[in-house]
Amino acid sequence: MNIFSIYSMSNSPYQEWQAELLDWSFVQSGQPGQLIRLCSEDPYHLERGYSFSKVAKTICTPGYSKIDWPYFRLWQWNVPISPFKRQVYWPVMNKPCSLKHLFEHLTFQDADTLVFLDPDMVFTKPWTPAFDRGTVFGQKWFGYSQSYCERSSIHPELCPETDNDCVMYPFAIKAGDLKKMVTDIKHFALEGYKTALSNNVSGHWMSDMPAFQTAMMKHELVMQPRDNIGLCNNWENRNDPDAPILHYCQPMLDHKGNQIWWKWDYVPWETPPCLNWATNRVDREVLDMLTRKVREA
Repeated sequence: MNIFSIYSMSNSPYQEWQAELLDWSFVQSGQPGQLIRLCSEDPYHLERGYSFSKVAKTICTPGYSKIDWPYFRLWQWNVPISPFKRQVYWPVMNKPCSLKHLFEHLTFQDADTLVFLDPDMVFTKPWTPAFDRGTVFGQKWFGYSQSYCERSSIHPELCPETDNDCVMYPFAIKAGDLKKMVTDIKHFALEGYKTALSNNVSGHWMSDMPAFQTAMMKHELVMQPRDNIGLCNNWENRNDPDAPILHYCQPMLDHKGNQIWWKWDYVPWETPPCLNWATNRVDREVLDMLTRKVREA
């Protein structure tokens, strides 16, 4: 089985250190196959140039984060946007748009397994899911609601009923299945985000996920979600020892509820806090991994 692990990022300093930690974990874990970095231009860091990986094959793409918007909007994601340009800034749009470049730059067999990750994830051990064409195998989308999907999608009729029918990152899909959906995913994401903004949807920033879900439903793929593939550090099962991937998307807290570390505040490559301060498996292992990476730098 050919397996490719893929993540999308921008050339911002904030995502570059996360990508380097993911690259490092890919090697340390012994994850088989090839790692692929899809790097998009960040309109606020053009002077940096693209961020090339020493581990992953890097595919450079234009930036797709600036979106034309018919209404005046001064602030988006804490980034000032000129009302005269009538634009909003949605970095997540780089993720669905970069899929087209993936298939333009690499040739896959239809049966190849593509594993999709976020840059703020790390491998702790290999993940080589076994599944067939016509199936999407991935992390169960905790917190999904049909109402959220319907208000963040241009095809609400395709929204699954429960989170038992939904996958989020990380997920695995066969190359032949994904290739036929690339145009739909891009279109569904862009128009879905505009729909979410128009509906004042809380959590509109993650409206790319309904786009993936509804595109998968349109193409009649079968969802196979699992509880413990990519753990987030604020989930009830965050101490599950079997998950091969960890997702440090939320602030890390000590036993008194005080914040000890957060990716948004981290300065690379400073020594992180003592892992004994952490309260769950995700936080402890991420801090340990980051500490070891810093020592090697």
